[in-house]
Amino acid sequence: MKKYKKYLLLASITSILLLLLSGCNSGPADDETDQIADNSQTGDTGNDSNTGNDSSSQCTGTASPNDITDVILATGQSNLIGPDTTVAATLDRFGKVSEFHQPDKPHPYVFAWTVDSRADNAGTGWKQANLTQSWHDTDPGAGGIAHNNFAFHFAKQVADRSSGCRIVGIVMVSEGGKGIAHWDYGQPGWLEIKRHTGEALSAIGRSSIDGILWHQGESDWIADGTCYPESVCNNNAPDFYAQKLFSKVADPNIDNPVGDLALIDRLRKEGWFGFSKPFIAAQTVKAPVNVHLDKLNNDGDYWTATVRGDAASGLEINETDPFRNHYSAQGLRDLGARYATEYMQMKGY
Repeated sequence: MKKYKKYLLLASITSILLLLLSGCNSGPADDETDQIADNSQTGDTGNDSNTGNDSSSQCTGTASPNDITDVILATGQSNLIGPDTTVAATLDRFGKVSEFHQPDKPHPYVFAWTVDSRADNAGTGWKQANLTQSWHDTDPGAGGIAHNNFAFHFAKQVADRSSGCRIVGIVMVSEGGKGIAHWDYGQPGWLEIKRHTGEALSAIGRSSIDGILWHQGESDWIADGTCYPESVCNNNAPDFYAQKLFSKVADPNIDNPVGDLALIDRLRKEGWFGFSKPFIAAQTVKAPVNVHLDKLNNDGDYWTATVRGDAASGLEINETDPFRNHYSAQGLRDLGARYATEYMQMKGY
């Protein structure tokens, strides 16, 4: 009987100890707690992305720019560079990033072509991408001041979600407040695409890119011509957005015969892009030009597509924008994921 009571006492003590130990281990680990705190400001991503997750890439070991498997050109207006958006980061007393947190941490297999000569802003050339860098001439940054962009999150998604090892490099050409005519043959947008793409490819010994992300149209507000929201538009102007983007018709606004093709057609003619590669657009938040962008889903071309991005698509809008034309940081993260999903489907990743 005494032995039995002694056994019961020992069993009780053991059970209590196990319960205490289990309780101690039931909460998240320290690094998980930090991640939850970092993500608390980003909102619900729904099914659009896994941007809060740590890297689950199929690659192993370290990577350099020479290992890049997918070179992507991202071009368009201000939503490409995410004006006035936040980042998940610890900031110093000057408002500069001292440490990035998920979902905005740099990724070991994501690189960006940078153009800032200041040493404290990562310098020029191919660098591991982060959101303080200047990726284009019109996006100079401020030596550590960060803002979001969807191309960064597109690249992270491709690196993390592809079935094989994909190492992604982004080349950006952005110009806020410009209509599609800015990308006409010989115009600044076209010349910048050729210059930056050529320099970026040359730096890693590549001859071509693997895809293009297009986000533009906020300045082309109605079917007739290029109009800003506060402008009075000429209703007799030609309906030229579709012609300039993808129609295989002569553009009456371009005198040079070499330029008598719309943007996608001209890009296909370039040796550094060519045919049978993705050209993916996204809808703008609310511009009527979406009617034209959506035609890329029904043009009989496997390699062109447009993803949702309008106000009804669930992407979060930047509340600081009085015109409500721009996405928030979370909206850009999710938009990048939508681009990535389309790209991976096209490429069979």
